[in-house]
Amino acid sequence: MKRLFIAINLPDEVKNKIEQITKQIADFHWIPSKNWHLTLVFLGYQPDEAIIPILESIKKAGQNFSAPTVEFEKIIYGPPNKPPRMVWLNCTKQTSKILGEIKNKLENDLIANRVRFKIENRPFNSHLTLMRFSNDPPILSSQSVGNLNFTSQSIDLMESRLKPSGAEYDILTRVDFIK
Repeated sequence: MKRLFIAINLPDEVKNKIEQITKQIADFHWIPSKNWHLTLVFLGYQPDEAIIPILESIKKAGQNFSAPTVEFEKIIYGPPNKPPRMVWLNCTKQTSKILGEIKNKLENDLIANRVRFKIENRPFNSHLTLMRFSNDPPILSSQSVGNLNFTSQSIDLMESRLKPSGAEYDILTRVDFIK
């Protein structure tokens, strides 16, 4: 069994820009940039035999969408309208709409391919998790990040391994968007 999710990963130059922004905010314990990604669908623990239908679903989505532009908007507490537990780098509404369409296609194909996972029934809000906390939130104000965007090249099947020091992620497969 592998703990899996489908994500869009960020190019190194974008991670470097985000690191510069977080350093200007404060010296908090930010999630390491190597773990930054945009989750589209969390699949949870999956048996090995589920990998092939998952990959079929990802390939189908990659063939149906052009490479989307991902645009970040501002740093906020997350999740919205709930007690804060994280600090997010939120995407624009347009990015959430486009990535939400990809997410919906993935979920529909996963269901058609009989992959079992828990469907999120809340509106899709594309974001990058920068920090998690369990008690008092760090003091920061919502901060615009200006013109921070990139064109995503692929949808990635990721494995998450939970360790006492934090989660570690590996890209298992990368499927390119149509050009």
